[in-house]
Amino acid sequence: MPTSYIDFLKMHDGAILFQDQSEYVDTPWYIFGLEEIVEYSEQNELPPNLYAIAKYDQTIIFIDSSRVKEGREDYLFEGSILNLADEFKGFPSGVLFML
Repeated sequence: MPTSYIDFLKMHDGAILFQDQSEYVDTPWYIFGLEEIVEYSEQNELPPNLYAIAKYDQTIIFIDSSRVKEGREDYLFEGSILNLADEFKGFPSGVLFML
C-alpha cells in the first residue's frame, strides 16, 4: 500500500465522508479501515495485488499493490460491486477505470 494510505490508516483507520441525516442526501463514502480491507478481501475473489479501500453506493475503489511496488502513481481503480467477477477477468486491461 502507498505510505500515505498507511499513514491515514494509522491515524484514522477508516472514515465516513459526506454523511448527513437528511433523507435527501446521497449515500456517504465509506473509507475502509484495516479490518474492513482484510474482510473485503476474504469475502471476495480479488486478484492478490488488489485491495478494496473505499465504497460509494455500488462503486468500490481499489489499490493495485503491484503498481505501488513499481513506484507508479496510477495505482487506483474503480469497479462496480454488481459485476466484480466480470471486471477482474481481464484486469488490468478490463472494465476497471483508472483514477
